[in-house]
Amino acid sequence: PAALKQAVALATELIQMRKALARVRLRALRRRRAVTLRRFDALTGGTVEVRASARVRRRRITILVGKRDIPRAGRYPIRARVTRKGRRLMRGRRRLAVELRLSFTDLAGRSLWATTKLTMKR
Repeated sequence: PAALKQAVALATELIQMRKALARVRLRALRRRRAVTLRRFDALTGGTVEVRASARVRRRRITILVGKRDIPRAGRYPIRARVTRKGRRLMRGRRRLAVELRLSFTDLAGRSLWATTKLTMKR
């Protein structure tokens, strides 16, 4: 039951992050060094990781990467850094298909992850 609750919470958080990233324009993201995703609701302590990547010519290029240790249950912001390759990839594009991955590893070492796709626009 606890793992099921954590999986549902992880999926809910992924949807919220997807909505937040969909509102960020490529042009604005390219100029930033990092993006702060306002909240992650953790049911227990552990480590949360967020990663956004795009597939270009059969290669996957990471455009956002973030990681945060969470000491206990609660709400925490997550800071994701915009990669140099990601900024180069965004240059001059009108839209970019991105895969967003959110993973959580609790203090006992159990890991859950979820992915979703979105299209970011200029």
